[in-house]
Amino acid sequence: MDLNVIRKSDFAGEAPLARCDAEYVWKTYWEIEKRVRTCDGWSLSDVILPYKGPTLNDSFCHEETSVRYVDIDSVDIADGLAYCENFKYGDLPSRAKYQLRKGDLLISNVRPNRGAISFINSSAVGALASSGFSLLRDKKMAGMPQEFLFAFLKSSFGRTQLERRSRGSMYPAITIDDVLSVWVPKPPHSLLDQVCNAISHGAELQARFFKLVEEQRLFLTDFLAPMGQPPGPLEGNLSAANWTEVHRSATDVSGRIDAEFFRHEYDVFDSALKDSHSSFLLGDFYALSPGRGLGNGEDTVPFVKQAVLTNVGVNWSAVAYEEGAIKSVGNVQSGDILLACTAHEIYYVGRKVDFVRSVPEEIQSSNSAVADLMVLRPRPNRPKHLYGSYVAAFLRAPAGLHQVQRCIRGLRGGHVYKDDLSNHVRVPFPDKRWLETFEERAADFEATRVEAKLEICKSFHLVEDWLREP
Repeated sequence: MDLNVIRKSDFAGEAPLARCDAEYVWKTYWEIEKRVRTCDGWSLSDVILPYKGPTLNDSFCHEETSVRYVDIDSVDIADGLAYCENFKYGDLPSRAKYQLRKGDLLISNVRPNRGAISFINSSAVGALASSGFSLLRDKKMAGMPQEFLFAFLKSSFGRTQLERRSRGSMYPAITIDDVLSVWVPKPPHSLLDQVCNAISHGAELQARFFKLVEEQRLFLTDFLAPMGQPPGPLEGNLSAANWTEVHRSATDVSGRIDAEFFRHEYDVFDSALKDSHSSFLLGDFYALSPGRGLGNGEDTVPFVKQAVLTNVGVNWSAVAYEEGAIKSVGNVQSGDILLACTAHEIYYVGRKVDFVRSVPEEIQSSNSAVADLMVLRPRPNRPKHLYGSYVAAFLRAPAGLHQVQRCIRGLRGGHVYKDDLSNHVRVPFPDKRWLETFEERAADFEATRVEAKLEICKSFHLVEDWLREP
């Protein structure tokens, strides 16, 4: 039992005692905050602007318009980078509230102890964000730039204040008023320059990361262009009948009778790919298996969900930790490819695919994948120069995505199954030299991502060291 005795007078002149819940008056938290409040500074409400952007209602844009969206699981906790997910505007979660500007800060309102705080750089400008965040807009106040606010809030001295203000025990959360009461110390000019320079350099590296990713996508697009692509399941001439003659023998082999699966365009693409280029079926070199839910148990299991997929690398900070027991299949290993095999609408099935370069050491021996993920594991006969980075990128490209979506079973939303993907998704097999170039480019942007994290995390340590000085 943790005994905590604190007098009301301890708060006199320092902060109002507006609450008396045990966590808020826990002496350990208060002592940390009191140390910060001995510094000259401001309440957060004094140094930021409230959000006054557009209201995200039906008139904001057409429901079929593709928009980028940031929710709490989109944030990489290591350095606060926000990965944007593409949605049709009409399919956005009801919690969509903000349109982002460069320099905005997003602070997760739930579980603030996790430190899900994002500094919005150029890559997320114009994206929409969830009301699950408190948004702090730049007031452009001299001596208190957003870069320093971000670094301070990511330090233990900022996070402790947020955690202290949490309400509720099962699902701790904070409100915007709680956030605005956080005390921010005024830094010396030398520290301010160091912090801002580190974050600015880190943001430049983040931008370079996305630029390299886009260049890699175009490199693959140029390679695939001569091969064409099959149609998506929602594409085609809707003004006329689209029919294909199907022999019974074809349904016997495939085990399917749904008309969309047998559209002749898929056979045309498959034949053209086989004739023009070396290729393989996905199941030739990969063993596919869906993840599984957790069994009954009391272990805390790292649970890999679709939220970890960003299409530019697995966001391991979004792994959930749930009580249960690991079942026999679905564990994620280095070298796997993870594919979103279930969605609420056909459009989204298969649109998130990531290559698992490595699994964090702390969850390597114990993790489980949710059933909405398909785990593609290399078979022993897979050629060494057939890199997972390439296969994942192909499955994200229209030529791969549309083959995956062809295999959907279900009308509204739906699933793709391992046997269908194994037997019907055909992948071109480039020559060894091209693949090695592709892998080198992948390693380049992955290294840039790591460098960005290190640079931005340096700013957190600078603030931490300053505030811990005697």
